[in-house]
Amino acid sequence: MVEADLTMVEKMVTEEIRRLVADAIEAERCLAVAHCAERIGRAYPNCGRTLDELADEIIRAAISARVAVEMGRPQPAGTSAAV
Repeated sequence: MVEADLTMVEKMVTEEIRRLVADAIEAERCLAVAHCAERIGRAYPNCGRTLDELADEIIRAAISARVAVEMGRPQPAGTSAAV
């Protein structure tokens, strides 16, 4: 991916995280970190961030906005959580 394209994708991912946090504030709800990270990872597969990095970024953004978070780690594609 070209540098300019990667920069644009990074901005889009950052904006998506900001929007998720803003939506959680507006709806007064908890932000499910694993679910959000998996969704962003599927939407932007070449964003240059792992699912764990996305989850960490979501957690930091939510905590700085004082939004409650449902902690969890995203499952890599093709796997399922143990029941």
